[in-house]
Amino acid sequence: MSIELQANFWLQNVNDYARAGDERDALADGFRQFSALLREIFGDYASFEVSAAESIVTKIGIMADDLENYHILTETLDCLYQMAALGAPGEEGGVRYLNVKKADLRREFKGSATFPLQMLERHGFSYRFLKGEREARDYKSCDALYLFYEGGAELIPAMKALADSLPDTTAKEDYAAKRFLFYMADYECSQRGASANQTAVSPLKPGILGTAGEKGALWREIAGELYGRWNLDCKASINPYVFPNWTVKFLRKKRTIITFTIRPNQLYVKLPLPYELAKRVIGRRNELPRIIGESVGRFGCIGCGKCANQSNIELYLGVKLCRLNMTSFLTEDSRSIGGELADLEEAQVICGLAEEIAG
Repeated sequence: MSIELQANFWLQNVNDYARAGDERDALADGFRQFSALLREIFGDYASFEVSAAESIVTKIGIMADDLENYHILTETLDCLYQMAALGAPGEEGGVRYLNVKKADLRREFKGSATFPLQMLERHGFSYRFLKGEREARDYKSCDALYLFYEGGAELIPAMKALADSLPDTTAKEDYAAKRFLFYMADYECSQRGASANQTAVSPLKPGILGTAGEKGALWREIAGELYGRWNLDCKASINPYVFPNWTVKFLRKKRTIITFTIRPNQLYVKLPLPYELAKRVIGRRNELPRIIGESVGRFGCIGCGKCANQSNIELYLGVKLCRLNMTSFLTEDSRSIGGELADLEEAQVICGLAEEIAG
């Protein structure tokens, strides 16, 4: 198979440094070089597809070799981030470098650094290995390394500045962990003091639109309707694992009304329906778009354990319908509209239902 989808997610989320007017300084040039480097690495995803694992589907829905290859890609970026964060700036013959203590790297980067270092060599990095004050043959025999970059003189100090200035984040409150902000070169958070809080992320953030790709125009319509016209609150976050995606929730008074999952060129929705609205949707299912009919066909008991012998299930117009109030993500699934959005007609119907729920 391939990790093209995963790599494209990160590729579409790499930021450019926004300069003011004709500003040209060393740090801005370094940020430009770093963004170009990230795009080069993610664009070279095929070089990371070296797993010897069997190409079989795992329990989490990804091929075993793809999962390992994706780990190889992310571990390479993790290793680069830790070297940027831990390294001490230095200069040798007018060339900038980072002095990285091996003990520090091993403490923070839990995988083996050998292969990530080899992969980074493909993209312009080079090393000087040291054992005490003497040259060492390789990473295995060193206790420190100097990290150089041959593709641009300003990248090393800019990369260090980015790593040092990224905000500390939490999984509960912020849209991504610190190292993933590094993957995306989030200059707004690191250089301009923007908040990484999930509630501070616009649904029209360039990375979200970039991820939507071919569905970008459709996403603009949805965000314009729910966020712009109906003024629903928004929370956005990145799920970086297995199949990385943006999760965007629209809320009213802290209650999630509708959730979208955005992958490269793909737009998925989940809209739990209240009982009475679900009955009306069932009655109109034949005149509504594809996604509605397919979702109604999945209504029914999901074994949540909230009743005995499916006592909360009724047969309504031939559809098994749960009467239970929605109290958890499990019971929501008993009558949710969900799936991949195909076109504007589906989006308009979904938005209309969401607006009715939101009041």
